[in-house]
Amino acid sequence: MKRVQQRLHDAALKLFVETGSRHLNVSDLAKEAGVVRGTVYNNLEDPENFFDQVAQQVVAEMNERIKKRLTGIDDPAEQYSITLRAPLQRVMDEPVWGRFLVQFAIANPILNSFWRGYPASAIAKGIETDRFELEVNEAEAFLAQGAGATFALMILVLNGEKTWRAAGEELVFWQLRALGLGIDDAREIARRKLPSCH
Repeated sequence: MKRVQQRLHDAALKLFVETGSRHLNVSDLAKEAGVVRGTVYNNLEDPENFFDQVAQQVVAEMNERIKKRLTGIDDPAEQYSITLRAPLQRVMDEPVWGRFLVQFAIANPILNSFWRGYPASAIAKGIETDRFELEVNEAEAFLAQGAGATFALMILVLNGEKTWRAAGEELVFWQLRALGLGIDDAREIARRKLPSCH
């Protein structure tokens, strides 16, 4: 993404959160990004319907970061743990990003497609290798529960009621317990250092 496109993306994210709307005024976007209106039109295919492009970029970025964190990790329980904890850490580092997800992700098919990627793969691998006590036909509902819990904990992190680490440890512990892991195994995985995404 070019530098000016990144500025427009960041400005749009902020405006979507502030307005609560999926539609932006080009003048407002230009002002927030510190560019002229012509720059907006020259760098975006459809500025008035920029939401879907931003949503796709958010998912692509998250997938790229998760991919880097999963390098060398073979255990599906640890893989799943990373996919749950990484977004909570990012919420702490980038609160506007987190508020965007909390506001729009549950009802938006582009944003919630993240759960059909690396988290779903970790669950499928865990079922296939008998690491998880879950039936294949239960995986989608289980992932929905994990997503809902993640978004709920994002709110607590954003409001300063929990640290991302505490929220992530609790979330992973209970999710892994629900998948059939023993107490000590689930707790140890939940407390592992989160691999870097750089």
